[in-house]
Amino acid sequence: MRGRLPNSAVMVAVIAGSLWGICANADDFPRHGAPAPDGAAKATGKGPSLLFFNPSWSDGLVWQTIDDRLQLRIGVHFIYDWTGVTQDSGLDGMGSPACTGAETRDFQIDMHGRLSSKTLFRLQYDIDGGKAELQDNYLERGDVPHIGRIRLGHFKEPFGLENMTSARNLVFMERSLADTLTPARGVGVSLADTVCGERLTWNVGTFFDTASVEKIGESQAVSLVGRVTGVAVRNDEKRELLHLGISPGLRSLKSVHRYEARPEVNSAPRYLDTGDFSADAMLLLNVESAYSKGPLLLQGECVWARVSGGMRAEGVTLNDIAEEASVRFPKLTRWLQGHSGWQRPSDSVLWKIPFDLTARGDFNFFGLYGQISYILTGEHRPYDASSGLFGAPVPVHPFSLRGFSGLGSWEVAARLSRLDLADAYMDGGRETNVTLGINWYLNSNMRMAFNYVHGKIDRDVYEGSMDAFQIRFQADIKPQDISEYGPSRKTRKTATTHSKARR
Repeated sequence: MRGRLPNSAVMVAVIAGSLWGICANADDFPRHGAPAPDGAAKATGKGPSLLFFNPSWSDGLVWQTIDDRLQLRIGVHFIYDWTGVTQDSGLDGMGSPACTGAETRDFQIDMHGRLSSKTLFRLQYDIDGGKAELQDNYLERGDVPHIGRIRLGHFKEPFGLENMTSARNLVFMERSLADTLTPARGVGVSLADTVCGERLTWNVGTFFDTASVEKIGESQAVSLVGRVTGVAVRNDEKRELLHLGISPGLRSLKSVHRYEARPEVNSAPRYLDTGDFSADAMLLLNVESAYSKGPLLLQGECVWARVSGGMRAEGVTLNDIAEEASVRFPKLTRWLQGHSGWQRPSDSVLWKIPFDLTARGDFNFFGLYGQISYILTGEHRPYDASSGLFGAPVPVHPFSLRGFSGLGSWEVAARLSRLDLADAYMDGGRETNVTLGINWYLNSNMRMAFNYVHGKIDRDVYEGSMDAFQIRFQADIKPQDISEYGPSRKTRKTATTHSKARR
């Protein structure tokens, strides 16, 4: 989501005050990933009992009954970005950068809770322009015999590693180009569990897409998706891990669809665009892998989308056809103009009358990325074996203004990604991006990030490159996942390699 602020100076002052207040008291903040006492919340301080509820603080506001049967945890997630985008003149016809300045990228109020020892809930409010919109909202039942976990509501479809990773824990500020092809949130039900001593996970669900899903607008599609991940190599002493996964998906399409992609920069134009098309079905496949050894993380994914029975109708004129022909065949166009005297575009009414040009057939889309990151200060990214996801590093020595002790965690990263939305009659374009990033984790609640993005775009008659510089301030005062606390949490190994990743 995006929202312009009327006065950037005010926001700078707020951020500076937050940096001072949180960094100066960094030692007082509990760290993510620290084991909690059995049957109780990890609280830094408990308040007085109020109507049988004990208020406390655990990386966020926590309310729980004295007997620990009911719990409510409230956290806040805030992202503020500064962005500058430039592009070649060859891309000007596709739109100009929407923002070269500052914007509130995200502001969320996140609530986890427990209704009983095995029933959890989540309500995630996304606030934009004074209006609150629900993102994740679901009920989850754990420890179901022969199944594991059942989740019902509106949440992310289990597909892919990067897609399932929370924006709080991403290595880069934005997801890769390949994420354009992955399903986002839907309304449905999913089943999930871990087997083989948490070395293998599976998650399958059926969903109805909502009209708010940006990647396939107003689709109302029905989908069946699943994700299976496994830990092929694990060495806790060396903090070494090899993660592999596959996610198939089948979507039954019922209305008009569209794929659009920004170049991994939220304020840049959607350079790639398939336009509206209809189809009978779509087959999705994602293959993921990640290798982690100490502070090093290698990660990559490939995504395929095959559309069956696709059809696209577009209104064109003879002038449009002549315009494209002049770009593709300039010598022939000049020869015709020289011998016939015709000038392009023509003022004739006939040349301006639009008519539908319909194309039908199957086509394929493809996306992939590969990235490498290294934490210079020696920490590692924790891995959640129950969900097959990586979390954010936790600084061993948090930055503090008290004597300027501690450096926090410093991470450098590079990524190469590509998206191909052109096949058969569909020309949504092709793009290749190189992204460089630096992350500074001041403590477990705060992050500063810098990204540079260079993209090469080729779509229809447009071809050129773009460059973007981005700086991010991120504050994440968020309680640990509710499943980590109380009697509903299964006993797990406390090895740092497999500590819980934040969602």
